[in-house]
Amino acid sequence: MSKLSEKQKELIWLLVIILVGAFLRFYKLDFQSLGNDELSSWNLSKNASGVSDVVKIQAEHDVNPPGFQIILFYVIHYLGDNEFWLRLPSAAAGILSVYMMYLIGLKLFSAKEGLIAAALTAISWCPIYYSQEARSYSFLLLFSIITVFFWANLTIKPASASFKTYCSIGAYALSAIITVSLHYFGTLLVFLAAAGMLFYLLIEKKPLRNFFIAHGIIFLTFLPFIPPLLIDFNPSFKTFIKTPTPFHFVKVFLFFFNNSYWFLFLALGLYFFLLIKIIYERKYRYSISSEFNLPRLVLISWLIAPFIISYLVSVIFLPVLTERNLIISLPAAYLLISHSIVQLPFNLLFKRLFLILLILISLFHLVVKNGYYTKPAKPQFREAAEYILKKEQNILPPFIIGYSWSEYKFNYYFERRGSHYHIDALLGGKNDIQSLQNLIKENELDYFWYLFAHRTPDNEFLEFLGKTYHIKEEKKLFGAGVMRCETK
Repeated sequence: MSKLSEKQKELIWLLVIILVGAFLRFYKLDFQSLGNDELSSWNLSKNASGVSDVVKIQAEHDVNPPGFQIILFYVIHYLGDNEFWLRLPSAAAGILSVYMMYLIGLKLFSAKEGLIAAALTAISWCPIYYSQEARSYSFLLLFSIITVFFWANLTIKPASASFKTYCSIGAYALSAIITVSLHYFGTLLVFLAAAGMLFYLLIEKKPLRNFFIAHGIIFLTFLPFIPPLLIDFNPSFKTFIKTPTPFHFVKVFLFFFNNSYWFLFLALGLYFFLLIKIIYERKYRYSISSEFNLPRLVLISWLIAPFIISYLVSVIFLPVLTERNLIISLPAAYLLISHSIVQLPFNLLFKRLFLILLILISLFHLVVKNGYYTKPAKPQFREAAEYILKKEQNILPPFIIGYSWSEYKFNYYFERRGSHYHIDALLGGKNDIQSLQNLIKENELDYFWYLFAHRTPDNEFLEFLGKTYHIKEEKKLFGAGVMRCETK
């Protein structure tokens, strides 16, 4: 029996990593209630009559491009709209991200870096969480990797006019267009990729023809997004995002590394080791385009530049910096970790033991310490609605007052359970107390249900409920709550 070749071993390990990543993404895919933003995405695509309507509604009601909403439109109308189906595209994108991390690691360094980066992507909290969310971030992660992968194809070894070169141009342009269509931080990544390509080609005195062809295609496709972009980034626009501090990068790195200071310090230690190694590699010190320096420079720029730019925009113009928006830089963070591990001055056995220990601790942290598959992590809209359905005994629908950003975020779950129950009013601010009293008087209510999720009622409103009415039942949930209030 012949021994397996190194390539065959690599492919076996890659298959194992992808299968583990797929399991972690599909396992309990519908465990969490749909969150506030997921329900917003559902509502937007559900009410559209076609793709053009999706684009129109998205421009009117959301600050991001419509790429993901178009995907969700087809899912809702041809597959279904429960938690599993709504999150299925994100899970699939997450699995593909694991594979693409291997390919880009292989492209920039070697199969070792590719396998380690794929493994980190497969088991880490951040890519798993967004693979189980019906929002654009899992796709944004995937196409950020794909865009940089084809960018490297086009930039590092630019060729003369040939079929292969035109295929590379087309692949890069298409992936960049999709990235732009998913999120405005995708636009930032493509802008930085264009600037990086131009800078490199000018420094190396290489032809610019391919650069202008690729980015001409991207720009012409991007033109329709410019008007809504200007509207969305109006300085008077109200946003929930707070102006960041200079130390916000710590939150970003925690976000990348399982929200764990232990993993953060380990990552920073590996980065510091790699920095020292680069300083002492005098042989490659003066050549930007060397075999070792260019991939490292690409990854460092990929990791740092989006943060710096979004930080400056947030401080000077409009707050846009959030951890999840910077998921475009997560691949660089993992690839630099992978490269650092490969460069450690230890023997192969030690490195393998280190990796096994890192993977086991990461899985323990995800599954046991954080209870990812057992603890609620999103506001429990579903559980709040189901509590009323379980407790309510009357045949006629009860009077239900809710507090969230929209009635449909509770009504979605009432309808999915085949109930005619619905939210009769949205109240929860201190200025809503008089409206509550008027409703109770007009409808001659003996009791009413009050539930909230994602938004917490004002203390004055809750105090009024407790002092004025008898709280017969109360259920506290994660990011939500339910009360049965008797008026007499």
